[in-house]
Amino acid sequence: MKKIESLALLPVHRSADQADVLAGTLRAAGLAPLQGVACHALVHEAVRQAPQAVVVAAPTDFAPWPDLQCLLDGQPLPVLLWWPEGAPTDPAWMDAALAAGVSAWRVGADLPDWPGAVAEALARHAQVRALRQQLDKAQAQMDERKWVDRAKGLLMRGGTLNEDEAFRMLRSASMQANLRLGEVSRSVIETALLAEGVNRAGQLRMLSQRYVKALALQVAPGAWQDGAAVQAATAARIEANLAFLGAQPLQTDAPGQLQAVRDAWQALQRHRQPDIDHLPQADAAALALLQGAEALTAALEAAGGRQRVQVVNLCGRQRMLSQRLAKEALLAALLPPAWAQASAEHAKACAQEFELAHAQLVQAPLSTPAIREGLAQVRGLWLRLTRAALPAAAETGASPQALARTSEDLLDALERLTERFESSLQLLLA
Repeated sequence: MKKIESLALLPVHRSADQADVLAGTLRAAGLAPLQGVACHALVHEAVRQAPQAVVVAAPTDFAPWPDLQCLLDGQPLPVLLWWPEGAPTDPAWMDAALAAGVSAWRVGADLPDWPGAVAEALARHAQVRALRQQLDKAQAQMDERKWVDRAKGLLMRGGTLNEDEAFRMLRSASMQANLRLGEVSRSVIETALLAEGVNRAGQLRMLSQRYVKALALQVAPGAWQDGAAVQAATAARIEANLAFLGAQPLQTDAPGQLQAVRDAWQALQRHRQPDIDHLPQADAAALALLQGAEALTAALEAAGGRQRVQVVNLCGRQRMLSQRLAKEALLAALLPPAWAQASAEHAKACAQEFELAHAQLVQAPLSTPAIREGLAQVRGLWLRLTRAALPAAAETGASPQALARTSEDLLDALERLTERFESSLQLLLA
């Protein structure tokens, strides 16, 4: 370590002229001050002149705390605070000095031992810095344990791993990737949150169609008694998903797209009363919500690496197609011929799109026995729904009760299947 007398000291005062006077005082004491600076230029000059310590003269009517705090945040240095006119009597001054990173202080116009004061500032600064490093290390270890515990919980959620197996999987991934265990765990958590965000945004597509399906069921002949409850539950899920997505740190254009989805939902809510004459308007509003949710889902998927969460999105989108098929079949039965013909065509297109996506899911690399079982169940329920919906949509009208029961059963199966794909993705990442 250099001798105190050879250290580069930055003199700081209320003004540059006063700082130069302080520099002369330090020089007379055998020290090596740099050019004096005004306090407001402290951070800039600390970077430019690269001192090894800072000496601040602070008259009783001068509080340099904001500038010292900026120095502490950007380029921490030992700080010696000198009160030439006597120390303030307010304890809050001392608290402010310590909080702003002051290492030592001296009081009095005549200071016989400047080198000793500077040495004390250096020693205390080093001590505080070491303590902060220890605290940061301990905090990092605590944070790492939290990430590991959360990642283990996620991996165990699917029911295929116990705690020891989940930990071994994380540790193995850490060694293979040459990363800290906490970093691997955090990656698992962040990807899970991304997948959940994609899932929640994707659910909004389905919920837009389910909402109109519930309206149609309430005005159809032999109205389904659970239609109002399904409508209310659908609205509650939309609100919950919007709240979840609003609390996430969305990337790219997603914040603007989320607001567009909120606006579309507000427009759809204007048609909350079941009315057969207003079904076309409700359907148009639901289509706007569907399109907004599609854009939001695509943005979230792209922001997190499309390859990783694409299969979750694909499976989740099947939920929307199941509800849209049922809705279009109902509208084909309830609306005037011009609307009915368009709904029948939409129903056929939904069925074709569902079939293509189902074939892709069967070939997906994330397959597990539970996923294969879920795919088989979905296939059976899908065939039941198409038998109820497609002939009716093309000809004479669907049975509301059959469409309601089968579409809700299929939706439940698709929800479970999407969760299984999410769990499989988490295991694959680990």
